[in-house]
Amino acid sequence: MNFRRKDIITIFWLIPIFFSAKLMQAQCPNLVWSDEFSGTSLDLTKWNYQTGDGCAEGICGWGNNELQTYRQENVEVSDGVLKIIAKAENVDGKNYTSGRITTRNKGDFTYGRFEASIKLPAANGLWPAFWTLSTNEPYGGWPQSGEIDIMEFVANKPEEILGTIHYGNPFPQNQFKSTYYTIQEGEFPDDYHDFAVEWEEGEIRWFIDDVLYAVKNPGDLGPFRWPFDQDMYLILNVAVGGNLGGTVFSNLLPDAMEVDYVRVYDGFKPYLEGVQSVENRAENVSFKVSQLSADVAVNWTVPDGATIVNGQGTNQLIVSFGDQSGEVTATFNDGCQDRSISNYVKVAPPFARTFSFENFDDQGTATLNFLTGTLSEVSNPAPDEVNNSSIVGQYVRNSAEQYDRIIYDVSGFGSAANYLDGSKKIYLDVYTSAPVGTEILLQLETANSENNDYPVGRHSRWVAKVEENNSWHRLVFSLLDRPDQSASNFAISKLVLLFDSDSNSGGTYYFDNLDSYSPMAVTSNERIKVSQEIQIFPNPAEDEINFKLPENNTIDFVEIFTLNGQRVLRQRIQASQYNLNIGHLEKGTYLFKATDMDGKVFVQKLIK
Repeated sequence: MNFRRKDIITIFWLIPIFFSAKLMQAQCPNLVWSDEFSGTSLDLTKWNYQTGDGCAEGICGWGNNELQTYRQENVEVSDGVLKIIAKAENVDGKNYTSGRITTRNKGDFTYGRFEASIKLPAANGLWPAFWTLSTNEPYGGWPQSGEIDIMEFVANKPEEILGTIHYGNPFPQNQFKSTYYTIQEGEFPDDYHDFAVEWEEGEIRWFIDDVLYAVKNPGDLGPFRWPFDQDMYLILNVAVGGNLGGTVFSNLLPDAMEVDYVRVYDGFKPYLEGVQSVENRAENVSFKVSQLSADVAVNWTVPDGATIVNGQGTNQLIVSFGDQSGEVTATFNDGCQDRSISNYVKVAPPFARTFSFENFDDQGTATLNFLTGTLSEVSNPAPDEVNNSSIVGQYVRNSAEQYDRIIYDVSGFGSAANYLDGSKKIYLDVYTSAPVGTEILLQLETANSENNDYPVGRHSRWVAKVEENNSWHRLVFSLLDRPDQSASNFAISKLVLLFDSDSNSGGTYYFDNLDSYSPMAVTSNERIKVSQEIQIFPNPAEDEINFKLPENNTIDFVEIFTLNGQRVLRQRIQASQYNLNIGHLEKGTYLFKATDMDGKVFVQKLIK
């Protein structure tokens, strides 16, 4: 059942659309511009069509090698919904058509909350976006005057969206910062979701369904200008293929991005802060409703098996989880309206150590290459149940180094994709007197990285934070960002540790057990029955397989799972037979699941 936010929200006011001032959080936000798409055609008092392939603007392929030409005919309004439709058709020398609309000179804003309720398309190769560009380009052409991507989506990755800012010098020296958000239940094309940014002087915040997932401020852009202090206009479009869109499946077209509404407010709303995933039986996990007066009563509900430790009735909650995933929900009246915000929290299966990169009692798989501080092997200062090793590392940070670092060489790392999708994790034992909250960064790097590629990095950056003082505690690294999308998952050759990066502190850190973890083995009663009706060949496989269903049934989509239940691939097919690349998967045994157009499921064991 499709859930459209407009169905339960009534608009009470409209005031003039232009504003520019730092916004007050204490007042109810006023709706200053909106389109509910209640007519039968696009409202041209609010929107402009943008057509063509970009060549007229001097950026053929719209600067991204996109495959479509934009046409007015691909933008439709009916039944309270805007549809931007991508089609496989030959027009003006292009094999695909789609639509793009903007509010330039009809809805231009400096600061506010910008949100849209959108149901995203599922066809592989589509690249829809909700974003902004500078109206008057006061600091120069793109990206010098800035771009805010409120939401970008690549249909080839149906569980993931990203929020991005673009800035810096002209192409090809342009800069950007992205944050990915992975939905923990279902996929984005399944239903409508609210995508929003709150933009005020010196800060931009990204939200999915009123849950905060990213924040950027001028400190993130140094040494480049923060250009986000001038009017910007809104854009909605669906690109086809291109640098980010990837391979297009023409047989899945036409498909559309559906927009229930677009709204701009002159103020901000309460939102939920908290993690989207936790370790199995994680304790004392914090959640908070921000931008809410402390005297507002908040009723919290948590998943089955979880326990509210503290905070019921307040805007801050402490939860200890069991082994069941589910929603953490805050319900309250913010003085403007009744609100309910839910954050689905995925509880990981139990993980166990598989090998050590660095373990001072035993030989690890990593070799020390370079460091800027002082590392010594010493006796454990306080053995306990978390870490009872005899020998640990004592690292004294070099206060003269702003980005003090330890660099290890690694070989046989395997695919970093397993860490990116959560099917493997990296842990570290830490003992320190550094302040609680001090960040420890871990970078996975390729041979192309240099000693000065810090703290920006190339492949991926991961973060953990000190949680206790003067006692051992085991930290798990969470993905911070992917600075260079072109860095191969199969080329990791360096691990880099940065204690209290971007500071000149000289603290001492005892550490041990820089380890890789994988889910514990599946027990016999968890095994999935397989069906011999689906044919996979070759099996065992290398980098590509061919598969088909009995009687040439049409396959809707396929999924591949590890034996521990971790999904490592999902792809929409809609064909009776197909060749699939599995080169990114590590060697091992998997479960291959195909669902046909009638919803019937076929499962077969796959060996690579």
